[in-house]
Amino acid sequence: VKYGEGWYGKHGFINPTSARVSSISLRNLQTLIDNGSIKIEERDGKKIIDLSKYGFEKLLGGGNLSIEGINIVVKSATEKAKQKIEKLGGQVILTPNS
Repeated sequence: VKYGEGWYGKHGFINPTSARVSSISLRNLQTLIDNGSIKIEERDGKKIIDLSKYGFEKLLGGGNLSIEGINIVVKSATEKAKQKIEKLGGQVILTPNS
C-alpha cells in the first residue's frame, strides 16, 4: 500500500472510563525480591515492603512467598493474597486510595 501505510489494523473507540491498575502477584514479587529489584526494609525490627514505591497498586494472590513475617504496604489486595501473607506470619497494610 503506497499511501495508506500502517492503516490496516484496529482503529476505533477506546473506552475513556476504563482504569488500568498496575498489579503484582506473589510469584512475581518473590522473583523481584530474589533478583534484588525490590528491597526489604527493616523498621522497628519488622520486615516491610512498600509496593507503592515501586509503582504497584494491587497485590494478587497467585503463587507463593517464601519470606516469613513480612508486612506489605499496598493500596489494595485480594483476599487470597491477604490469607497467604497472614499464614506466613505477616500482614497486608492497606493505604487509603488517594
